[in-house]
Amino acid sequence: MRQNVKQMTSMLVTTAFLLLLAGTMFAQGVQPEPAPALPSSVLGPDLIAWSQMQTPRPVPQPLPPDQNPRAPRHPTIETFAGTIMKVDASYVLILASGLTYRLDYQNDDQNNGRRYEGKQVRLTGTLNANRNSVHILSIQPIS
Repeated sequence: MRQNVKQMTSMLVTTAFLLLLAGTMFAQGVQPEPAPALPSSVLGPDLIAWSQMQTPRPVPQPLPPDQNPRAPRHPTIETFAGTIMKVDASYVLILASGLTYRLDYQNDDQNNGRRYEGKQVRLTGTLNANRNSVHILSIQPIS
């Protein structure tokens, strides 16, 4: 009888173990339903999790160099080729492309403009796009 009880107990333990193992196998087979996909216009590309203590602030975007007050404003020296002509009371440089720049002389020395009027020149200077003028550093006639 004791042997019978031992066999029954062993059989019950084995059955309980198999039932427990089968239950965990079936539980793993159940997959949760995925969340529905939202259109990109609803969420956008960047998701940020904010706590209740934080205040969202927009990320500052860099300004273009011409609008950035901290951008270095070193005029670049450029070389232009064109014809010097007198328009009204001042001299201008007319490029082959048709662009026209008013000549800005150091110390208002317009003798150079008068000397090269109607001639092809190679001019080195700094461009002031706001004033549409070129500050002259040197002028050389083109032969």
